[in-house]
Amino acid sequence: MSKQVEIQINQDTPSAKTGQKYQTPQLSQNDERNPKYKSDIDKANFLSILNFIYVIPLTFRVWRKSQRNQELKEQDLITFPYSKRAEPLEREYMKRLERQNAKGKKINTAWAVFGALKWPILRTTFIQIIFCFLRIFQGYLIKRLIECYLDPELATTDAYWWAAILAGVLALAFYADHHWNDGTTKFGAYGKAGIVNMLYSKITRLSTHSITKLSAGQLINLAANDVNTIEMLCFFGPSVISGWACIIAGAALLWIYFGVICLLGVGYMIATVPIQMAIAHTSSKSRAERNIVTDERVRKTSELIQDIRLLKMYTWEIQFREVIAQLRKKGYCYQ
Repeated sequence: MSKQVEIQINQDTPSAKTGQKYQTPQLSQNDERNPKYKSDIDKANFLSILNFIYVIPLTFRVWRKSQRNQELKEQDLITFPYSKRAEPLEREYMKRLERQNAKGKKINTAWAVFGALKWPILRTTFIQIIFCFLRIFQGYLIKRLIECYLDPELATTDAYWWAAILAGVLALAFYADHHWNDGTTKFGAYGKAGIVNMLYSKITRLSTHSITKLSAGQLINLAANDVNTIEMLCFFGPSVISGWACIIAGAALLWIYFGVICLLGVGYMIATVPIQMAIAHTSSKSRAERNIVTDERVRKTSELIQDIRLLKMYTWEIQFREVIAQLRKKGYCYQ
Protein backbone atom coordinates (compact mmCIF):
# COMPACT_ATOMS: atom_id res chain seq x y z
CA MET A 1 0.00 0.00 0.00
CA SER A 2 1.47 3.37 -1.04
CA LYS A 3 1.74 6.41 1.20
CA GLN A 4 -0.88 8.32 -0.85
CA VAL A 5 -3.43 5.56 -0.30
CA GLU A 6 -2.62 5.39 3.42
CA ILE A 7 -3.07 9.16 3.73
CA GLN A 8 -6.39 8.97 1.87
CA ILE A 9 -7.66 6.19 4.12
CA ASN A 10 -6.60 8.02 7.27
CA GLN A 11 -8.31 11.20 6.07
CA ASP A 12 -11.56 9.33 5.50
CA THR A 13 -11.68 7.97 9.04
CA PRO A 14 -13.62 9.87 11.72
CA SER A 15 -10.58 9.97 13.96
CA ALA A 16 -8.62 11.89 11.35
CA LYS A 17 -11.33 14.52 10.95
CA THR A 18 -11.65 15.10 14.68
CA GLY A 19 -7.92 14.98 15.31
CA GLN A 20 -8.24 12.09 17.75
CA LYS A 21 -6.30 8.86 17.72
CA TYR A 22 -7.98 5.80 16.31
CA GLN A 23 -9.35 3.49 18.97
CA THR A 24 -10.31 -0.14 18.56
CA PRO A 25 -14.04 -0.78 18.87
CA GLN A 26 -15.23 -1.88 22.28
CA LEU A 27 -16.65 -5.39 22.47
CA SER A 28 -19.96 -5.91 24.21
CA GLN A 29 -20.39 -8.14 27.22
CA ASN A 30 -22.25 -10.68 25.09
CA ASP A 31 -19.43 -10.96 22.56
CA GLU A 32 -17.44 -14.19 23.03
CA ARG A 33 -14.24 -12.38 21.94
CA ASN A 34 -14.47 -10.15 25.00
CA PRO A 35 -12.16 -11.38 27.82
CA LYS A 36 -14.86 -10.37 30.34
CA TYR A 37 -17.48 -12.47 28.58
CA LYS A 38 -19.20 -14.96 30.89
CA SER A 39 -19.86 -18.29 29.24
CA ASP A 40 -22.45 -20.89 30.19
CA ILE A 41 -19.85 -22.65 32.33
CA ASP A 42 -18.87 -19.39 34.07
CA LYS A 43 -22.52 -18.70 34.90
CA ALA A 44 -23.10 -22.20 36.29
CA ASN A 45 -22.91 -22.64 40.06
CA PHE A 46 -21.13 -25.42 41.93
CA LEU A 47 -24.08 -27.82 41.95
CA SER A 48 -24.66 -27.26 38.24
CA ILE A 49 -21.03 -28.05 37.42
CA LEU A 50 -20.99 -31.02 39.79
CA ASN A 51 -24.09 -32.60 38.24
CA PHE A 52 -23.64 -31.21 34.66
CA ILE A 53 -26.98 -29.41 34.91
CA TYR A 54 -25.79 -26.69 32.50
CA VAL A 55 -25.98 -29.30 29.69
CA ILE A 56 -29.74 -29.83 30.14
CA PRO A 57 -30.78 -26.71 28.12
CA LEU A 58 -28.65 -27.97 25.21
CA THR A 59 -30.49 -31.30 25.36
CA PHE A 60 -33.85 -29.55 25.09
CA ARG A 61 -32.61 -27.35 22.22
CA VAL A 62 -31.42 -30.41 20.30
CA TRP A 63 -34.76 -32.15 20.92
CA ARG A 64 -36.78 -29.14 19.70
CA LYS A 65 -34.60 -28.78 16.61
CA SER A 66 -34.99 -32.47 15.78
CA GLN A 67 -38.77 -32.24 16.15
CA ARG A 68 -38.88 -29.30 13.73
CA ASN A 69 -36.35 -30.88 11.30
CA GLN A 70 -34.01 -27.92 11.82
CA GLU A 71 -30.25 -27.94 11.84
CA LEU A 72 -28.32 -27.24 15.02
CA LYS A 73 -26.39 -23.96 14.76
CA GLU A 74 -23.28 -22.76 16.55
CA GLN A 75 -25.31 -20.34 18.64
CA ASP A 76 -27.26 -23.26 20.11
CA LEU A 77 -24.18 -24.95 21.59
CA ILE A 78 -22.70 -24.43 25.04
CA THR A 79 -20.23 -21.56 25.29
CA PHE A 80 -16.89 -22.13 27.02
CA PRO A 81 -14.71 -19.74 29.08
CA TYR A 82 -12.71 -17.15 27.19
CA SER A 83 -9.39 -18.50 28.48
CA LYS A 84 -10.11 -21.87 26.82
CA ARG A 85 -10.85 -20.43 23.39
CA ALA A 86 -8.48 -21.05 20.52
CA GLU A 87 -7.15 -17.48 20.29
CA PRO A 88 -6.03 -17.04 23.93
CA LEU A 89 -4.56 -20.55 23.94
CA GLU A 90 -2.64 -19.74 20.77
CA ARG A 91 -1.12 -16.66 22.41
CA GLU A 92 -0.19 -18.71 25.48
CA TYR A 93 1.46 -21.37 23.29
CA MET A 94 3.46 -18.75 21.42
CA LYS A 95 4.66 -17.15 24.67
CA ARG A 96 5.94 -20.49 25.93
CA LEU A 97 7.53 -21.39 22.60
CA GLU A 98 9.30 -18.01 22.48
CA ARG A 99 10.44 -18.58 26.07
CA GLN A 100 11.93 -21.93 25.07
CA ASN A 101 13.67 -20.33 22.09
CA ALA A 102 15.06 -17.49 24.23
CA LYS A 103 16.58 -19.99 26.67
CA GLY A 104 18.26 -21.84 23.83
CA LYS A 105 16.21 -24.99 24.38
CA LYS A 106 14.84 -27.24 21.68
CA ILE A 107 11.33 -26.08 20.83
CA ASN A 108 8.79 -28.61 22.07
CA THR A 109 5.13 -27.96 21.28
CA ALA A 110 3.91 -30.67 23.65
CA TRP A 111 5.57 -28.97 26.64
CA ALA A 112 4.03 -25.65 25.58
CA VAL A 113 0.58 -27.25 25.52
CA PHE A 114 1.09 -28.93 28.89
CA GLY A 115 2.35 -25.66 30.37
CA ALA A 116 -0.66 -23.71 29.14
CA LEU A 117 -3.10 -26.37 30.37
CA LYS A 118 -1.24 -27.39 33.51
CA TRP A 119 -4.02 -26.53 35.96
CA PRO A 120 -6.77 -28.47 34.12
CA ILE A 121 -4.35 -31.38 33.72
CA LEU A 122 -3.39 -31.37 37.41
CA ARG A 123 -7.03 -31.07 38.46
CA THR A 124 -8.01 -33.99 36.23
CA THR A 125 -5.05 -36.02 37.50
CA PHE A 126 -6.14 -35.38 41.09
CA ILE A 127 -9.70 -36.48 40.27
CA GLN A 128 -8.38 -39.59 38.57
CA ILE A 129 -6.28 -40.49 41.63
CA ILE A 130 -9.34 -40.03 43.86
CA PHE A 131 -11.38 -42.27 41.55
CA CYS A 132 -8.72 -45.02 41.61
CA PHE A 133 -8.42 -44.88 45.39
CA LEU A 134 -12.22 -45.06 45.74
CA ARG A 135 -12.36 -48.13 43.52
CA ILE A 136 -9.60 -49.78 45.52
CA PHE A 137 -11.33 -48.85 48.77
CA GLN A 138 -14.49 -50.50 47.46
CA GLY A 139 -12.68 -53.84 47.48
CA TYR A 140 -11.77 -53.37 51.14
CA LEU A 141 -15.38 -52.45 52.02
CA ILE A 142 -16.76 -55.47 50.19
CA LYS A 143 -14.34 -57.68 52.13
CA ARG A 144 -15.52 -56.23 55.45
CA LEU A 145 -19.16 -56.60 54.38
CA ILE A 146 -18.65 -60.27 53.52
CA GLU A 147 -16.96 -60.84 56.89
CA CYS A 148 -19.99 -59.33 58.64
CA TYR A 149 -22.35 -61.72 56.88
CA LEU A 150 -20.14 -64.68 57.74
CA ASP A 151 -20.30 -63.77 61.45
CA PRO A 152 -23.92 -63.97 62.75
CA GLU A 153 -23.19 -61.56 65.59
CA LEU A 154 -22.15 -58.80 63.21
CA ALA A 155 -24.79 -59.40 60.54
CA THR A 156 -27.39 -57.11 62.17
CA THR A 157 -25.08 -54.33 63.39
CA ASP A 158 -21.84 -53.61 61.51
CA ALA A 159 -23.13 -54.90 58.17
CA TYR A 160 -25.49 -51.92 57.79
CA TRP A 161 -22.72 -49.45 58.52
CA TRP A 162 -20.33 -51.02 56.00
CA ALA A 163 -23.13 -51.16 53.42
CA ALA A 164 -23.87 -47.44 53.95
CA ILE A 165 -20.20 -46.55 53.60
CA LEU A 166 -19.98 -48.66 50.45
CA ALA A 167 -22.99 -46.85 48.95
CA GLY A 168 -21.39 -43.47 49.68
CA VAL A 169 -18.10 -44.52 48.14
CA LEU A 170 -19.91 -45.76 45.02
CA ALA A 171 -21.65 -42.38 44.69
CA LEU A 172 -18.36 -40.49 45.03
CA ALA A 173 -16.71 -42.80 42.49
CA PHE A 174 -19.59 -42.10 40.10
CA TYR A 175 -18.95 -38.36 40.27
CA ALA A 176 -15.17 -38.75 40.05
CA ASP A 177 -15.43 -41.02 37.01
CA HIS A 178 -17.63 -38.58 35.07
CA HIS A 179 -15.56 -35.51 35.90
CA TRP A 180 -12.35 -37.35 35.07
CA ASN A 181 -13.64 -38.26 31.58
CA ASP A 182 -15.07 -34.77 31.12
CA GLY A 183 -11.74 -33.14 32.02
CA THR A 184 -9.58 -35.31 29.77
CA THR A 185 -11.93 -34.79 26.83
CA LYS A 186 -12.10 -31.04 27.34
CA PHE A 187 -8.44 -30.12 27.59
CA GLY A 188 -7.61 -32.57 24.79
CA ALA A 189 -9.95 -30.59 22.56
CA TYR A 190 -8.62 -27.29 23.94
CA GLY A 191 -5.04 -28.24 23.09
CA LYS A 192 -5.94 -29.32 19.57
CA ALA A 193 -8.01 -26.19 18.87
CA GLY A 194 -5.18 -23.90 20.00
CA ILE A 195 -2.60 -25.62 17.80
CA VAL A 196 -4.86 -25.59 14.73
CA ASN A 197 -5.53 -21.89 15.29
CA MET A 198 -1.79 -21.29 15.62
CA LEU A 199 -1.18 -23.06 12.29
CA TYR A 200 -3.88 -20.96 10.65
CA SER A 201 -2.43 -17.72 12.02
CA LYS A 202 1.06 -18.64 10.83
CA ILE A 203 -0.18 -19.51 7.33
CA THR A 204 -2.05 -16.23 6.92
CA ARG A 205 1.17 -14.32 7.69
CA LEU A 206 3.21 -16.06 5.00
CA SER A 207 4.11 -14.32 1.79
CA THR A 208 2.67 -15.38 -1.56
CA HIS A 209 6.02 -16.89 -2.56
CA SER A 210 6.12 -19.03 0.59
CA ILE A 211 2.51 -20.16 0.23
CA THR A 212 3.15 -21.45 -3.30
CA LYS A 213 5.89 -23.70 -1.89
CA LEU A 214 3.60 -24.98 0.83
CA SER A 215 1.46 -28.01 0.10
CA ALA A 216 -2.16 -27.91 1.20
CA GLY A 217 -2.10 -31.67 1.64
CA GLN A 218 0.77 -31.43 4.11
CA LEU A 219 -1.19 -28.91 6.17
CA ILE A 220 -4.24 -31.17 6.18
CA ASN A 221 -2.08 -34.13 7.18
CA LEU A 222 -0.47 -32.06 9.94
CA ALA A 223 -3.80 -30.85 11.33
CA ALA A 224 -5.52 -34.23 11.00
CA ASN A 225 -2.80 -36.66 12.12
CA ASP A 226 0.06 -34.94 13.92
CA VAL A 227 -2.15 -32.71 16.06
CA ASN A 228 -4.14 -35.78 17.12
CA THR A 229 -0.97 -37.08 18.76
CA ILE A 230 -0.92 -34.11 21.13
CA GLU A 231 -4.63 -34.58 21.78
CA MET A 232 -3.97 -38.20 22.78
CA LEU A 233 -1.11 -37.05 25.02
CA CYS A 234 -3.51 -34.70 26.78
CA PHE A 235 -6.07 -37.49 27.10
CA PHE A 236 -3.73 -40.13 28.54
CA GLY A 237 -1.24 -37.78 30.24
CA PRO A 238 -2.90 -37.88 33.68
CA SER A 239 -2.81 -41.69 33.65
CA VAL A 240 0.99 -41.61 33.50
CA ILE A 241 1.07 -39.68 36.80
CA SER A 242 -1.84 -41.32 38.61
CA GLY A 243 -0.99 -44.85 37.47
CA TRP A 244 1.90 -45.22 39.91
CA ALA A 245 -0.21 -44.10 42.86
CA CYS A 246 -2.89 -46.61 41.86
CA ILE A 247 -0.34 -49.43 41.62
CA ILE A 248 0.94 -48.67 45.12
CA ALA A 249 -2.57 -48.50 46.58
CA GLY A 250 -3.62 -51.67 44.78
CA ALA A 251 -0.51 -53.48 46.00
CA ALA A 252 -1.32 -52.44 49.58
CA LEU A 253 -4.84 -53.87 49.27
CA LEU A 254 -3.52 -57.11 47.79
CA TRP A 255 -1.04 -57.32 50.67
CA ILE A 256 -3.97 -57.17 53.10
CA TYR A 257 -5.79 -59.90 51.21
CA PHE A 258 -3.02 -62.33 50.18
CA GLY A 259 0.12 -61.31 52.05
CA VAL A 260 3.62 -61.45 50.58
CA ILE A 261 2.58 -63.60 47.63
CA CYS A 262 0.97 -60.53 46.01
CA LEU A 263 4.47 -59.21 45.24
CA LEU A 264 4.67 -61.70 42.38
CA GLY A 265 1.81 -60.04 40.50
CA VAL A 266 2.88 -56.50 41.35
CA GLY A 267 6.48 -57.26 40.40
CA TYR A 268 5.32 -58.66 37.08
CA MET A 269 3.37 -55.47 36.30
CA ILE A 270 6.33 -53.25 37.19
CA ALA A 271 8.72 -55.45 35.19
CA THR A 272 6.61 -55.04 32.06
CA VAL A 273 6.90 -51.23 32.16
CA PRO A 274 10.43 -51.11 30.59
CA ILE A 275 9.30 -53.61 27.95
CA GLN A 276 6.29 -51.46 27.08
CA MET A 277 8.49 -48.35 26.93
CA ALA A 278 10.90 -50.13 24.56
CA ILE A 279 8.02 -51.23 22.33
CA ALA A 280 6.57 -47.70 22.33
CA HIS A 281 9.98 -46.23 21.45
CA THR A 282 10.38 -48.68 18.58
CA SER A 283 6.90 -48.00 17.24
CA SER A 284 7.45 -44.23 17.48
CA LYS A 285 10.39 -44.50 15.08
CA SER A 286 8.33 -46.38 12.51
CA ARG A 287 5.50 -43.87 12.98
CA ALA A 288 7.86 -40.96 12.34
CA GLU A 289 9.18 -42.65 9.19
CA ARG A 290 5.63 -43.33 8.06
CA ASN A 291 4.76 -39.64 8.53
CA ILE A 292 7.70 -38.67 6.32
CA VAL A 293 6.50 -41.04 3.60
CA THR A 294 2.93 -39.77 4.00
CA ASP A 295 4.07 -36.15 3.60
CA GLU A 296 5.99 -37.09 0.47
CA ARG A 297 2.97 -38.92 -0.96
CA VAL A 298 0.71 -35.96 -0.21
CA ARG A 299 3.19 -33.59 -1.84
CA LYS A 300 3.34 -35.71 -5.00
CA THR A 301 -0.43 -35.95 -5.11
CA SER A 302 -0.73 -32.15 -4.74
CA GLU A 303 1.74 -31.65 -7.57
CA LEU A 304 -0.29 -34.05 -9.71
CA ILE A 305 -3.54 -32.17 -9.04
CA GLN A 306 -2.04 -28.69 -9.52
CA ASP A 307 -0.22 -29.55 -12.77
CA ILE A 308 -2.82 -31.90 -14.24
CA ARG A 309 -2.93 -30.06 -17.57
CA LEU A 310 0.80 -30.35 -18.05
CA LEU A 311 0.72 -34.03 -17.12
CA LYS A 312 -2.05 -34.73 -19.59
CA MET A 313 -0.21 -32.89 -22.37
CA TYR A 314 2.97 -34.92 -21.91
CA THR A 315 1.15 -38.14 -20.79
CA TRP A 316 3.09 -38.28 -17.49
CA GLU A 317 0.13 -39.46 -15.43
CA ILE A 318 1.22 -43.11 -15.56
CA GLN A 319 4.69 -42.28 -14.19
CA PHE A 320 3.21 -40.19 -11.39
CA ARG A 321 0.72 -42.93 -10.58
CA GLU A 322 3.58 -45.41 -10.20
CA VAL A 323 5.50 -43.01 -7.94
CA ILE A 324 2.47 -42.47 -5.70
CA ALA A 325 1.78 -46.22 -5.58
CA GLN A 326 5.36 -46.89 -4.47
CA LEU A 327 5.12 -44.26 -1.74
CA ARG A 328 1.82 -45.76 -0.60
CA LYS A 329 3.45 -49.20 -0.34
CA LYS A 330 6.24 -47.71 1.77
CA GLY A 331 3.62 -46.22 4.09
CA TYR A 332 1.98 -49.63 4.50
CA CYS A 333 5.33 -51.15 5.48
CA TYR A 334 5.51 -48.87 8.57
CA GLN A 335 2.02 -49.73 9.81
